[in-house]
Amino acid sequence: MFSGVARDAFQNSGRQRTSSIGLSLFSKCVGERKFRLCFLVFVCLTSFSVVARADITPKSFADLNEAKTIIVGTIKEIRIEIERSSVERGFGNTDWAIYVTILIDEVEKGSLESSEVEVRCFRKNARRSAIENLSLAGHSPIPKVGTKVRVYLEGLDELRPMLPNGITLATANDDSSVWPKPGVEDAAEVSGLRTGQYTYFLPLEMYPILLVSLLIGYGILRFSKNRTNGYKPIITVTSRS
Repeated sequence: MFSGVARDAFQNSGRQRTSSIGLSLFSKCVGERKFRLCFLVFVCLTSFSVVARADITPKSFADLNEAKTIIVGTIKEIRIEIERSSVERGFGNTDWAIYVTILIDEVEKGSLESSEVEVRCFRKNARRSAIENLSLAGHSPIPKVGTKVRVYLEGLDELRPMLPNGITLATANDDSSVWPKPGVEDAAEVSGLRTGQYTYFLPLEMYPILLVSLLIGYGILRFSKNRTNGYKPIITVTSRS
């Protein structure tokens, strides 16, 4: 056990020494001021691709009641497809389009002639870049089939729930009950969706950084190799008289 720990510690210290030597060599090559600037940019960009996701605040009960159409009904079916994002329209950005069929019990606001309606929700699927990945996450919650819900629809032509919490339990009648919370769980088929992925494995901002890092590493290796090859030991031969 202790030998394994010692080996890991030795390997870690070796990696730290190697990276420290590489950084010091790079610093000497480009100058300390430029090195600090490059390092700062690298840290900022790599951190930016991992940090926060921006989203809109859940609407209050009063805000939801500003919807064009409000219906009460029971979720009959949930259908999921992958579609091009309607939020981030660049090529390669996709969303999970979640079509929810609702059997209407009552139209509380507006007018709908049908007894059944299909509304379109979405969840973010994949984005090309870290900046685009900061966009809206989508509707939440989207309850399971059989749940009686109240749906606050934004438009008359396109039946889409208000973002992000335009689908609530039918009994929700104040701010605390319309805000997303653990008591209202997503349908199993929705909760299993992978969200926030990158279309090309890494955010586009990372590829220039990766390329620069590879070039720097290659330059350091070449520099070290040239120094090693340029070293010629001096051999002194003494003769016995």
